[in-house]
Amino acid sequence: MPSLIRPASRRALVFSLALSAGTLCAACQSNEPQIVLTQEQWSQVREHILEAAPEPEHAIGATYDDAIELVGLDTDGELKAGQEVTFTWYWRALKDVKRDWQIFVHFDSQAHPLRQNLDHYPVDGLYRTSLWKQGQIIRDSQTFVLREDFPTGDALPYVGLFRGDERASVKGENITEDRRAIGPTLKITGNPQREAGLPRHEVRSISQAQAQSITLDGKLDEPVWSELQSVSLSGFNPRAPYESNVKLAVDATHLYVGAYLEDEHVWGSLTEHDDPLWTQEVFEFFIAPGGPDAPYVELQVSPQNTIFDARFPHRPGSKSKSRDEDIAAAKPFAMEGLETAVHVEGTLNDEESKDRFWSVEMRIPLSQLPGVDGAPAPGSSWRANLYRFDRPTEGQTFAYGWSTRPRRDFHDGKQFGTLTFGGEAGAVPLRNNVALPRVEAPGEAARERLRQRIQKEREGTSN
Repeated sequence: MPSLIRPASRRALVFSLALSAGTLCAACQSNEPQIVLTQEQWSQVREHILEAAPEPEHAIGATYDDAIELVGLDTDGELKAGQEVTFTWYWRALKDVKRDWQIFVHFDSQAHPLRQNLDHYPVDGLYRTSLWKQGQIIRDSQTFVLREDFPTGDALPYVGLFRGDERASVKGENITEDRRAIGPTLKITGNPQREAGLPRHEVRSISQAQAQSITLDGKLDEPVWSELQSVSLSGFNPRAPYESNVKLAVDATHLYVGAYLEDEHVWGSLTEHDDPLWTQEVFEFFIAPGGPDAPYVELQVSPQNTIFDARFPHRPGSKSKSRDEDIAAAKPFAMEGLETAVHVEGTLNDEESKDRFWSVEMRIPLSQLPGVDGAPAPGSSWRANLYRFDRPTEGQTFAYGWSTRPRRDFHDGKQFGTLTFGGEAGAVPLRNNVALPRVEAPGEAARERLRQRIQKEREGTSN
């Protein structure tokens, strides 16, 4: 997930691409979106419908829903961390396809627990599966930048089709129990400097129009998010089960953060500002613009969208006062203008239901960060770290971090990663995107049960 996972909406969408006069109606399925293409877009689609069977570099031969065959894969470009590469997938319609499936690709390193998500609609969204006719062979190319932190070694693409919570059935010689076809083993060349050191990530600038397009609702469904490369949070414990990805962007006045956090049971009972959110499930962002020994800000957001914010002049307990005294002194800070929102794909605080993920959007005023006066200059860098706590059951905790070096103290700025700023590298281009589904608010009864169950955890100490 160079991009965060964006499941298709459960509601029917009208996907209109009529950009000029003289449009064609491609299809009108009874339960699927109506696709309207211009003549120019139809010309693009025709280039992706092949007359002859391909001979891909890597044959796969998996069949989905008894209707679609994944014939194989070609790769173009050096498979090197931080470099652009193109994956070309070849699909065959075994019958007229009645359903509109989205393609998911989990590109997983076999050398380290790291995944790059390459979810997409075929042919850049112009030729969706509900339009495919029996016998057609579709060439579907996607160009992306291989993650800068992708490690050296083997990697496997796991490929499937999904609609919201549903995955298409799959048949083939090399498939998984969770309805994924296993693609070819690909050799990746990592970045030696990156592998030897702390993580780095370039924060891209966005235009004023793109910034204004972001509606803070936690859903990450604005097109600008899909164009930003994500950083992955790794588990401190190798058994940590969930994917956790974060995207960042900056404009002249704000830093934007979008976090996608897989979770089958999203919960939280703390609702007061500056509650000890680290004792429950939480997303955390540490920002040290002046470097590892300079003042820094800690921001936390819970699934309840409760906020903890603190400003530290130095690492707690590293000077004359105790750790607890330094934390208490930092808590009165309240970041003016901070905006956050949370979306839960599932039902918050319901122990009986299975959730999928929760996601966070943050709009952070640059003026509230220590030592920051305006937008970061091109080429400048900050130290920062991103954390996430998942607590699936009482007494069980999985911690995740962008840099997992601060194992004894999450406030150890010398072990933070580095954010660099591209400045005039420019506003990212916009593409069509798919909205995340809405969910109903949790019931008060379920919330109260959870509040009682974890009340004793409120006596914990800060991380």
